Parts: sequence; C-alpha cells; structure tokens
Amino acid sequence: MSRDYKPDYSVRLSEESEHKSLYSWCLREFDKDGKQTGIDQIPWHWGVSFEIDSLSYRLDFEQDSEAEFFEDENAKPPSKKPATKGEALYGRLTPIKSGPSAFGTTQYSFFGTQREIAEFRIRVDEGDEEHISVWGSPTYESEIDFVNETQPDFLEITVVLKPDHFRHIVELVNQKR
Repeated sequence: MSRDYKPDYSVRLSEESEHKSLYSWCLREFDKDGKQTGIDQIPWHWGVSFEIDSLSYRLDFEQDSEAEFFEDENAKPPSKKPATKGEALYGRLTPIKSGPSAFGTTQYSFFGTQREIAEFRIRVDEGDEEHISVWGSPTYESEIDFVNETQPDFLEITVVLKPDHFRHIVELVNQKR
C-alpha cells in the first residue's frame, strides 16, 4: 500500500524570530515559487477546546489463527489462539472556535495544507496510566486491493483512563447520560 499525500506548500523550520523573547523558532510555509504564504506559525502554549458530539461504546472480540492454505488435505488444521476482548469509546469532536481576532477566526489545518481539517475524532481506552495523545493525517490517496481511496484530513485524540475512571464513563455512556 502506498500513500500519496497532497500537500499545498512546503514547510520549513526557522530559528529567525522577530520576537526572540516570546519564541525562538517558527514554522513557515512556502508555495511552489518559494514565496512565504501566511504568517509565521509559532509555538502555542495555551489550550484548545472541543465539544463531544457523540460518544458510543464498542466491544470487540478478535481471534488470531495461524491459518495457512494447505494443499495437503491430511495436514493438521491451524491452531486457534484464545479470543481477545477489546473495548473503547468512540466519538466525534467539534472544535470550539474562538471569535474574530487580529488574525481571523480559529481554523485547524495541517502544516503544508490550506484545507481545514474535516474530521475530528476521540477514542477513550482503558490503561494503567492516564494520558492523552493526538494523532492525525493530512489527506492522502492510497490503493488497496486495486481500489483507489482518498482519506480526508483528520485528527484523533486518544484518552487513556485508569480502569475505575474508564468504567465510570462507560456506565454513563451506556445509560445515555
């Protein structure tokens, strides 16, 4: 499977800063002619807010087998491993955008693109230690089994909660509270 990403601009790190006391580096985007587009993208030290549109519980069972194709019908069948259970909460997020400012309304896009991110997701898992991670991908086209598919820009926030916190949230979701 190959992925063909669709960037609009090249992105470069710059350690030249007009305001060295505020930030020592920035990212700059350049068009195909080498001209900078937009303003310097400086480190953001504040939070961003999202609203959860929907949250649903999903329980999955998976069984790995060592299945192989046997030409010999007397061959031993593949051994089966025990099924594993997985559960998580999944939902859609909507960014809470700040109002107009000197730079305009808040907009989310990947560096190197001029497209607004179309899809924000959340996944809540159970784990030993609580943490949050963010992962995303700009639009790309891929070919799988002779079919070309285009995936939209998306960002996913994964929240891992300790078992008691996770169970509490699952209970609330299952009770539609």
